[in-house]
Amino acid sequence: MRRAQLVDMIHANKGKLAASWCQEIRNCEYMKTYHAFRDEELVHRNERALAHLADSLEVGTSRIESGKFFVVLGKERFREKFPLCEVNYALFLTKKVLWKRMHSDGLLASALDLYQAFELMNAICDFFDLASFYLIRGYVEEMHHKLARAGKLSGNELREVFPPGSFFYDGTRFDDEFQKIPFFDWHW
Repeated sequence: MRRAQLVDMIHANKGKLAASWCQEIRNCEYMKTYHAFRDEELVHRNERALAHLADSLEVGTSRIESGKFFVVLGKERFREKFPLCEVNYALFLTKKVLWKRMHSDGLLASALDLYQAFELMNAICDFFDLASFYLIRGYVEEMHHKLARAGKLSGNELREVFPPGSFFYDGTRFDDEFQKIPFFDWHW
């Protein structure tokens, strides 16, 4: 399938994909914090992530732009008192729903040449792996800020718990470091 077809499918079915994700959330016993939200709110939240995925695939947003989006999302979920494991699993469920939809629509079963299929799957996996990384980074950064404001840990103690590179805006250019990790540098 071509990237444009996937982008069109996501835009055209964003609500249905988000509703399927919401059902996955409802059926999962581990998502207790998410269970406290109405379906409409959950669908709206997931539509934001799906729209970001479609935009990323369509215009090729940078890792920094995606990083900012998911760092903010991680911070929001921390302030809302979501357990980090639930937030990360919710992201996994988004990818699961997307793959199911692509498979059921036959979007990966066409007569594509192998290179195009791998390139697209690689782009989707990169998106979700980066999303998870930055979501956790934002969550941890917000946790640090809350601990710092509480004043119960000294600066040295905070540095022991949160080593350099823990936060998005700490001067570490993860975009550059990311290129050095072989797993994320696959080119099919």
